Amino acid sequence: MADAELIVYGATEPDATVTIGGKPVKLNPDGTFRFQMSFQDGMIDYPIFAVAADGEQNRAIHMKFNRETPLPSDEHQRRRCPGMDELNHRFRLI
Repeated sequence: MADAELIVYGATEPDATVTIGGKPVKLNPDGTFRFQMSFQDGMIDYPIFAVAADGEQNRAIHMKFNRETPLPSDEHQRRRCPGMDELNHRFRLI
């Protein structure tokens, strides 16, 4: 399986608070940020919130990502039909 990363870039006011998936994100002095994580197979569901320092303004984005790495053809065949290896072995003996 190939390694993959998910990287989210953004910008807000430098004194705002940003969370991604409920975890605080460190802002650069100019308000930009970068969030990086491993991107494994499956669904990644991340709400992103920014709240102004005065608490009066807020913004929300809900991002969902899905990764499905194709299986090699022989692995795909075994997962589709778990008894296929035994079946193939029996046919070879006959």
